[in-house]
Amino acid sequence: MAKKKTIFSSIDQEGNIIRTEKETKKEKRYNIPSEYFNLGMYFLVPILAGLSLGLWLDKRFDRKGFFTILLMFIGVIASFYNLYKLYKQDESAH
Repeated sequence: MAKKKTIFSSIDQEGNIIRTEKETKKEKRYNIPSEYFNLGMYFLVPILAGLSLGLWLDKRFDRKGFFTILLMFIGVIASFYNLYKLYKQDESAH
């Protein structure tokens, strides 16, 4: 593990700055949130749902790819929105 130097500063009663260096160990992060195990679900399900629904609607209304492209695009946007929410939730936990 790499050691990192941390510098602490404080002011004593006379107003002098006191600098203290302390070596700390870099901690490994083993507490992976359970949401990361479902990362594929957050990303793939909206895209695959949009693809399958778009193919079905194109077949039903004979639109030759219009609904497939539209709903797949919406699925991609929903996937990235889910990843953004997961990132923001993890960021606020720290």
